Amino acid sequence: MLTANFVAIMDDKKRGQDLLLEQAKLILASNMRRLRATRKWSQERLADEATLHRTYVGALERGEQNASLESLAKIAEALKVSIWQLLAPIEEIERLVKELEKPN
Repeated sequence: MLTANFVAIMDDKKRGQDLLLEQAKLILASNMRRLRATRKWSQERLADEATLHRTYVGALERGEQNASLESLAKIAEALKVSIWQLLAPIEEIERLVKELEKPN
């Protein structure tokens, strides 16, 4: 029989995973919108370039849909970025850019 503590720990772990997933979806959504906007592309253009459905791209940009690895790869390729750049918080990307711009 499972103890109450074990069940509580598993519930906390599940909540933590759910929060992480929601945060990842919001980061992806924000990065997709930002990268698409820098190219002055519509959602339809991104969907065409990535060979995905426009409504799927829209749902990803609203944080309403989970992205598959295949979809992430297609979006990254269309936007000419790495999958990491789609999933990294903007603060991390900005920090790395600043570090790369520093003279040696």
